[in-house]
Amino acid sequence: KETNKYTFHLPEGYIVTGKPENKTIETKFGKIFNKILVEKNTVVFELEFQFNEGRFQVSEYNDFCEFAEQVVAADTAMFQLRKK
Repeated sequence: KETNKYTFHLPEGYIVTGKPENKTIETKFGKIFNKILVEKNTVVFELEFQFNEGRFQVSEYNDFCEFAEQVVAADTAMFQLRKK
């Protein structure tokens, strides 16, 4: 299991106009959880993911790839900022 927590302090005069949604995705391959908190000029982004060990059928490969893509998407989510 890996947890990453990032805290961003926005420059004076900037506001968050868009952010990723909080989400939890759980599959037989693992779990992804992200939480985003915006308070005044601070953004806290927390991402936790876990890959489950195991042997999986070849027929599940596409499902595994989809889960891996969701992990990458959650880890590279972007915020939108705008000057006031």
